[in-house]
Amino acid sequence: MPDLSPEAFNAWLAGVSLKDLSVWRSITERHQAELPSKHEMRIGDLAEIRSATETEVEILHTYACELWAGHETPVAQLEVTFRVVYGTPSKITDDAFEQLKRKTLRLNTIPFAREFLRDATSRMGFAPALLPLSVFSPPSRSPEPEPPARKRKAKRGPKATS
Repeated sequence: MPDLSPEAFNAWLAGVSLKDLSVWRSITERHQAELPSKHEMRIGDLAEIRSATETEVEILHTYACELWAGHETPVAQLEVTFRVVYGTPSKITDDAFEQLKRKTLRLNTIPFAREFLRDATSRMGFAPALLPLSVFSPPSRSPEPEPPARKRKAKRGPKATS
């Protein structure tokens, strides 16, 4: 199947609406009693279509996080799955789903994943872990240099006459 062009995807996306976003499942496991002063965070995500019709797609989007502190096993594991339902103008294709999960889906779910991770790690006794927004962002191009700013001439009011 040929790739969906960005223009065609954007046209399809214009007819998409977010109908529901809720926690489907969450798991937290703390494996060690002592609290490490420092830990490393390893994060991943996975999205899959649960069901799709001509007018709707239901997606399960899971974020998994492990906290490591120099041990052979993680000191904690956290996972949260969101159920996301979109109204769609037509049945979602594989290529549209790939683009949707790379772009729109993460924009909708990452604020809630960040909140879950921060709250859960804090309640487990760790320093609150913050999921950086850039973790799942596609690499960006080098910004083009800004053109030099042009100086604006100050506007002068009408000449005063005496």
